[in-house]
Amino acid sequence: MTDCSRGLHHADCGGSGEPTLACGPDCLWFAGGCAAEGYVPIDCPGAEPFCVTTADGQWPFAQEVEFPESGVEYPEDWYFGSIFCDDLDKIGMSVVTATSGMNLVVTIDSDLVAPAVPEAQCDGLALGMCTADVALFVETTSFSETAVLSFRAGGLGFGDQIALELGFDDAGSWAGRAFARRDSDYWGWGRDCGTYLDMLYGAGDPRPVFAEGQIALSSEPSSGAELHGTATLRTAGDATLTLTF
Repeated sequence: MTDCSRGLHHADCGGSGEPTLACGPDCLWFAGGCAAEGYVPIDCPGAEPFCVTTADGQWPFAQEVEFPESGVEYPEDWYFGSIFCDDLDKIGMSVVTATSGMNLVVTIDSDLVAPAVPEAQCDGLALGMCTADVALFVETTSFSETAVLSFRAGGLGFGDQIALELGFDDAGSWAGRAFARRDSDYWGWGRDCGTYLDMLYGAGDPRPVFAEGQIALSSEPSSGAELHGTATLRTAGDATLTLTF
């Protein structure tokens, strides 16, 4: 991976083939079809990431695999929940590239100041981070191609998490996209994504997908930037999440 450029859920290690979805320490779409060492391409099509039925649930590989980086045979329950369920369920439906899905408008406003307490407000969404008595925890991560702002309820070992990935659109302007995931330090469902996701988002109700929105930042994202600002994210059904950080 040290020879690749990457973002939160995509990487480019060269090659001339079709994008490949592969998993190791996490799951990434590899542009050009060349997956980094330690990542194993999944056998399932991207739109059906759990196509293999096993005795104890669903699995993205035709047989058990041993990931070179860890030397451990998977799945352990935690690994399945933390890596496969979260990542494949979230990104498996379509290819993720450096510029795909960058549908959030990003502006830079140097006059923005950090609030006394980061806050999240929901309109039409039942997210734990919007609970009044829960403090919002914000974390910034930098990749070679993008920067990521992660939001979750602080002090809890479970709940939900929103990741805002900031980069450039096809026109070269700052833009962003949002990924929603569960956030848990315990996984007791074996190879069963559906049970946990139904508990978290409601039966038959998938994790929220934010079709549009605006993000205002105090400065341009970089590895050393202390970012604060606001983000207003909307789903296709007009549910809204507003973040102040």
